[in-house]
Amino acid sequence: MPDRRWNFGHDKITDLLKLCEKFIEKHGTDNETLQCAIGVLRTYLKEHESSGVKVPDAISSKISLLTAKIPGESVAQKRLSKDEYFSLADSKFPEFTQSRSSIRNYTSEKIPTSKIMDAIEIAQSAPSACNRQPIRVYVLQDRQQIDQALTCQNGNRGFGHLADTLIVITYSISSYRGAQERHFGWIDCGIFSMNLMLALHHLKIACCPLNAGMSTKKQNLVREICGIPTSEAVCLFLSCGNLPNNVDIARSTRKRVEDIVKVL
Repeated sequence: MPDRRWNFGHDKITDLLKLCEKFIEKHGTDNETLQCAIGVLRTYLKEHESSGVKVPDAISSKISLLTAKIPGESVAQKRLSKDEYFSLADSKFPEFTQSRSSIRNYTSEKIPTSKIMDAIEIAQSAPSACNRQPIRVYVLQDRQQIDQALTCQNGNRGFGHLADTLIVITYSISSYRGAQERHFGWIDCGIFSMNLMLALHHLKIACCPLNAGMSTKKQNLVREICGIPTSEAVCLFLSCGNLPNNVDIARSTRKRVEDIVKVL
């Protein structure tokens, strides 16, 4: 986050410490998820220390004792320059896709509307059920509208106010028929949204997907702000902005392929 809340989340850290200890007792330390959790704890201490903020001894001592049991220097984030982050934006597909990360820190520099339109045009190559093309896109660039829409979304605190552009993605409910197709819109929206995020990355625009898990009241408020008809369901927000000269990026370690695949 650009504006960090120092010494935030002590209750979550305490829970994480207990879970890590319990896991080590039962399974040992050779586990990717455990290593990721340890990296989060190490980074929490490191960031506070480098900023001259003291973590209470009751927390810091427990983190130090636990992390001392785990070999290595795993951390939860990495710092990249703007040029480093976009260095693979024109590379071959494997390198290109793996170079994209969700960004929650933006400058005040404006994104030309034409670049957003270019990204959406690229994203339209996404497939949809029976090629129904149910996706609709709302681009918000007015500060007041962006702020109003983001009050309905619970995952943007600490950085949403920096977004230069907010993209709201919906699907047309009338594109589907029958209860057996009730999930199709969300699937089509997910495919399109990933395509759009890759297109934005290619055009060197930073973004972060934000879920639209909202109450009916809040969804109706988003509809009112954006002029979205009731025949469409709001699926996803994308906060967008230009990258600062340096940015901290979550490492977000992925599970091994062997852990998620079963070949039949």
